[in-house]
Amino acid sequence: MDSIFSCIERIVDVTTVDMSQTRCKPTKGMNNQEFLQWLKQPRPEWSKVRWININGMSWDVIKEISLKYDLHHLAVEDLLHVPQRTKVDIYPKQTYIACTLLTLMETMEDGELRQIDPTVAPHGLDPELLSKRIPLEKLDHYKYRYPKMQAYGALRVQMEQVTLFLLEDSTLITLFQVSGESVVNPIVERLAHDYNIARKQNDASFLLQSVIDGIVDHAIPITDAFRQEINELETHVLAMPRMKFTRDLHRMTAQLSMMKRTLAPTQSLVHALRGKDERSPLTNISKTYMGDVMDHCNTMVEDIDSMLALCEKLINMIFNLIAYDTNESMRKLAIVSIIFLPITFVAGVYGTNFENFPELKHNIGYFWSICGVVTAVVVLFIAGEWLFNEWRAASVERRLKRREPPNMQRVEHEHRHRRTFF
Repeated sequence: MDSIFSCIERIVDVTTVDMSQTRCKPTKGMNNQEFLQWLKQPRPEWSKVRWININGMSWDVIKEISLKYDLHHLAVEDLLHVPQRTKVDIYPKQTYIACTLLTLMETMEDGELRQIDPTVAPHGLDPELLSKRIPLEKLDHYKYRYPKMQAYGALRVQMEQVTLFLLEDSTLITLFQVSGESVVNPIVERLAHDYNIARKQNDASFLLQSVIDGIVDHAIPITDAFRQEINELETHVLAMPRMKFTRDLHRMTAQLSMMKRTLAPTQSLVHALRGKDERSPLTNISKTYMGDVMDHCNTMVEDIDSMLALCEKLINMIFNLIAYDTNESMRKLAIVSIIFLPITFVAGVYGTNFENFPELKHNIGYFWSICGVVTAVVVLFIAGEWLFNEWRAASVERRLKRREPPNMQRVEHEHRHRRTFF
């Protein structure tokens, strides 16, 4: 493989953790050379579980871990072929898993992208809402747990490939295509506590479950942000349907379809790992906690399906309302035509037979003056209707901006306070 993959060179960031029930030794921030030197050292005897996390792709690092841990060559080849579909392959000495990490990015004022941490807001409903009923039509407003986006253009979803190897000697190897700090760092912090389940059980498969759980949780703010944008668009469409909204709805449909193509295989992956297959590398306690990951996957896939259906209905409603307005305009024109039809008939039959017709003696300017007056009246009528519609749309926009859920105002206030504090 050297002749094919030797061109892949990059400075990687490696984090390793050796742990047992009584000890935990993390090592962070190693580059290529430092990690290769660390890899030559023998594993401590007290280490029951070893975790190696690599941020970045570099052939010299991948080659050494492949030789040391005897990784299957098909898995190594799939590892370097990006993007790789989400799947799990069970080999004689290891389990290979490929999945996709979706990250929600926020566009800052200077144009830079900043990752939105899925742990910035507490999970679940507001504690104040636990003591009262929630109106059904307001349910989505209370699901917001992340900062409100200014517009659909502020949403940026980025993806990267994640590869996991679970070995027979309780070693877990995770490789992130770019960086998995937002997934790895919270797990490393939890491992520092003696009561952590992975340490109490000396279970590498529980670490595997924790990493997959973190990857799935990163998709939660994405679905919430899209739900928020679609709810706002739905309110605008119901108040003032315009063709310009169909463009945003089509873009959202394309993004949601891509998300479903990513999350649906992840849902199948989690189901396969949690299933009753004897070849599954997960222990019973890991399968129990994997059920929570499956619930998150099912919820997000169902939300995406409902949002896709809502986008399609909104697009159809816009076209139906525009067609209705066109029919109304045609009906008004038909009424005018019916009123002037008898007059036109009388003028056509008798108008050319009158001998005393003073207007025929005027010059051509008389005709154009009449046409100018009629044209001015028609233009003023059309312009007045257009200005009225624009004023109505502006008033609807102002009214919708004032209609903001109290819970959303609290979340935005906390987000601004948190951003100022940090």
